[in-house]
Amino acid sequence: MHNKSARFISMVMIFIFCVSYCSVNSLAERSKHFNLIIKIDTVVANPGDSVQVKINIANNPGIASLKFDVKYDEYLTLTNVEFNSEFGSYVTAPTPYKNPQTISMISPLKEIGTNGNFAVLTFSVSNNMPEKYRADITVTYDEDDIFDADYNNVPVEIVNGYVETSASAENQFTVQIGQAVVDEKTVKVDVILSNNPGLASLKFNVAYDEYLTLTNVEFNSAFGSYVTAPTPYKNPQTISMISPLSEVNANGVFATLTFTVKDEVPDNYSADITISFDNDDIFNEDYENINTRVINGSVLLGNTIMPRENTNTIINRNTKLIYGLETDIKDINNFVDCSKVETSIVPAKKGFGTGTTINVIRNGAVVETYSVIVFGDVNGDSLCDGADAVIMSCLVSGMLTKDDVGEAIWTAADCNHDGVINDDDVKLLKNVGVFIGEIAQTA
Repeated sequence: MHNKSARFISMVMIFIFCVSYCSVNSLAERSKHFNLIIKIDTVVANPGDSVQVKINIANNPGIASLKFDVKYDEYLTLTNVEFNSEFGSYVTAPTPYKNPQTISMISPLKEIGTNGNFAVLTFSVSNNMPEKYRADITVTYDEDDIFDADYNNVPVEIVNGYVETSASAENQFTVQIGQAVVDEKTVKVDVILSNNPGLASLKFNVAYDEYLTLTNVEFNSAFGSYVTAPTPYKNPQTISMISPLSEVNANGVFATLTFTVKDEVPDNYSADITISFDNDDIFNEDYENINTRVINGSVLLGNTIMPRENTNTIINRNTKLIYGLETDIKDINNFVDCSKVETSIVPAKKGFGTGTTINVIRNGAVVETYSVIVFGDVNGDSLCDGADAVIMSCLVSGMLTKDDVGEAIWTAADCNHDGVINDDDVKLLKNVGVFIGEIAQTA
């Protein structure tokens, strides 16, 4: 009898323990869903990009103080922190920026219960960041630094993020600020789409320098009629496209932005034009988000070198490359107008081909340096022939490396513009040498 009683009591105790354990875990799990959430976005980028990473707040019960540190990978450089004004004016990210970077908010008079985007971090991605690499961005905090108006600590859940490099930019959808054309006090800038996989929705913001005023947005009809840039224009300006019936697969110039330049602009001033977007605003007809790469731009306000009229010359102000030229160049001035500014032209070893540099000089100092690229010309003579094919073969085999030949030669070696240097480039170059092929110089 005694044994039966003991067993019964043991079973009751086990049952009570199990119920209590499950209840506590269930309560803990439920309470976890009501924690303040600090979430870092994940972004796909490419080496050399400037990327924006959002810090989002969710389940905000009302906070009087919020302070945390953001630590980021060595391949990232923090260049800007922009706060959402809905979180009040007492928000800080002390400069110069550090790693980790402290970010804080206090609200001494009332609790802030806002959810959504708290801050946008802008990072510069190193040119040396490997392909398929994940650069982590993590948040740490002291629990005593996050509390409500009654000085009660607020429980927090952290969702860390990262910037990841894709295997190649070759197939990634890209929204790019194109080459700016400056005419006196007017600037025209193209927004260019490439590698478009098919869009049902595209929405982004264009922010521009205070010395620029947006006066017009003109869309390319190839992208349909459901395109908008609401007026009066703002800074940043929202630009969007929807295609409710079918995906839009067009590439090329999506829109042309026209700006006027203010009179009081400083000499030799570089005005930035940048693009930002929400991942959920760019998707296909199946409502799947599209990984998007952004290439921002800038406009040099003041006299500088310009493409010569009636030529195909392209001067990329972002990469500082000049291309779209003809072969067998006798005088670079036939393609580049240097008349409005002082310059020094340094030919390549064998002429005015790949590797030629044009320095823009102001007040006795070099303020810009541009490199000439003739695709297929890897010895600098501005021709594409058998001599180049020999060097190309050495590049493909590994006998010569990018460090051996330099950035300009390496860029010119990609004859077919597919993002890699291989036997296809050698074959194309050999065909050009016997007049049965052609290398596009404007790609």
